[in-house]
Amino acid sequence: MPAQRIVEFDTWRAGYQGAAVHIRKAGLTDLAAVYMDEALTAAAANPQILIPRTDPDGTQYGKFAVPLYTVDDYYLDMTPAGPTGVQRVPLTSLDGGEASGALVTSAGGTVARALAARAADIVHALDHGALDETSTAANTNTLQAAIGVAAARGAGAVHVPPGTYRINALSVPQGVVLTGAGRGASVLVSQLADAVVTVTGDQAGLADLTLDGVNLVTGGVGVVSDSVSGLILRRVGLRRFDVALRHRGGFDHRYEDLVLSACGAGARFLGEDHDGAGTTFTGLRWTGGRVETTTQGAAILFEAVDRPVDHNTLAHVEILDNVGPEGIKLVGAQFTTLERCAWEGNVNILSVTDGTHPELTDREVLSLRVLGGGMADGAVTLDGLCQDVVLESVEIVGVDFVMTTPAHNVLLKNCTEYGATVSGSEPRKLTRFRDINRGGVVGITTDGTPEVAWTLALKPGEVVHLEVRATARALNNATECAAYHLEQAARRPGSTLTYDNRTQAFSVGATLQGADSRATAAIVAVSESGTTGTLTLHDVDGAFQDNEIIAEVGGEAGGGAGDGAGGSAQVNGALDHAPVALMGAKVSHMARTNGTASAWGGVAIGASAHEIQVTVDGDADDAVEWRVETRVVL
Repeated sequence: MPAQRIVEFDTWRAGYQGAAVHIRKAGLTDLAAVYMDEALTAAAANPQILIPRTDPDGTQYGKFAVPLYTVDDYYLDMTPAGPTGVQRVPLTSLDGGEASGALVTSAGGTVARALAARAADIVHALDHGALDETSTAANTNTLQAAIGVAAARGAGAVHVPPGTYRINALSVPQGVVLTGAGRGASVLVSQLADAVVTVTGDQAGLADLTLDGVNLVTGGVGVVSDSVSGLILRRVGLRRFDVALRHRGGFDHRYEDLVLSACGAGARFLGEDHDGAGTTFTGLRWTGGRVETTTQGAAILFEAVDRPVDHNTLAHVEILDNVGPEGIKLVGAQFTTLERCAWEGNVNILSVTDGTHPELTDREVLSLRVLGGGMADGAVTLDGLCQDVVLESVEIVGVDFVMTTPAHNVLLKNCTEYGATVSGSEPRKLTRFRDINRGGVVGITTDGTPEVAWTLALKPGEVVHLEVRATARALNNATECAAYHLEQAARRPGSTLTYDNRTQAFSVGATLQGADSRATAAIVAVSESGTTGTLTLHDVDGAFQDNEIIAEVGGEAGGGAGDGAGGSAQVNGALDHAPVALMGAKVSHMARTNGTASAWGGVAIGASAHEIQVTVDGDADDAVEWRVETRVVL
């Protein structure tokens, strides 16, 4: 038997100076055998008389003179304090004995519980059978048995150890979460041409593991559910399935850091009556993760088949390198939010169209919000009702907006665009708005010198229409005031870039790029003689360098095929930027009181270098407060 130390009087304790301590066997009055060493070779006296100590303040203490050990369960009987509770020897070996009923108390705990009950706190798959890399049927039976135990308790996690295990189909009932040691650490492999994991009850699902379909078996689906609520997928990977996810109906699903990769199609979220069990699909909140390298269907599909699909949100989800027909596809889905998502390397980024089922009244796309994030290099296809479709504060690079037949305008609000294009039969329905182009300023003039109240820098090729509304009032009298309303158009002509050593002719409408500077611009005019000439450029981004090679994107400097098919030459000099110029006649309306207000210079629209400006002009005899609001159409 192991020795245990009698610790109660290893340190000084107040009030026990000189006390007699009897060390008795638990449940008896017999004295226990006591030793002064852990090897139990040097016997000690029992009872023990504590050695005393008195502090300067008069407090008295007692403690054992030496460390004491015993092999017995014991209690201390002290004169005059009385007995303590029982201290039991730690269990270190059973020697083949049965201890499932042995009582144990956790460190810091106060309640002793049987070992069997404590071991059952968590359902471990290995407690219900073997798991290995080859025994598909045995692995399936082990996991399903453990899942059944958790289900019988009403809920709980079933823990899968690290490793790769082949399985057939699993069913996960209400409240049970199949939990691994981490995505990529615990891997369940199945090549069924059917559903691998079917979630059959609410608040159930998977966590911290990977499902692997291996070779995209036709009909193989990673996870399916019909009309369950609160489906859980946390830090889960689904890869190489014909379809990664398929959920028909359900409420308030919660996904966290979910990764779908190398599947035929990604996630299918369907409002569908399937065998009479379908419901509305609503309340999905998917935060973090990505869908990548799907090859056949949509990366993510929200479709109102014959039941509504509404109020679903994706946040911080990446849609990467999918070559199927759509990235995210909405068919009749309503009140959808895509928050700070990122699209890159996809053939198609986003597709929006109405549902077609004649008995579903809510089958048109209503309220789609794309908030923040970025889209690069692909198509956004918009068709159907498209009511309240807004992209706000999105970085848009090389995206083609295909406006098929949207019934309503689609708004790009405060978006940043680089090389975006619009095609389709309704290009006019893609509208743009920037908050920064509307606003008011307040200022005071005290003399007759014009003061700049507002400015806007124009890029080469930009055309604007400016509307200015302004009011003015004297601060040194109670009568003088004025109001102004002006409209004026302005443009900044394209910048010009001279070149020599041309090897291939340039084309109007092509995108130009510098080999060293990586600056880009749109070519709007070409004037050349032999191997020299001048390009007129709009939408200049960056600064072209003297003597660098310039080429059309896709040609020698464009990072494309490199076959020299596009225009190419060498820069000869610096890019020449043209200043802003006013266009046409100014439209002006003014109302003012009589008196000194008639001497105020008023409000004017002008151009200075690359800026268009609004100026206000008062008078030397008055302190004038100006309020100026400017609206711009770019």
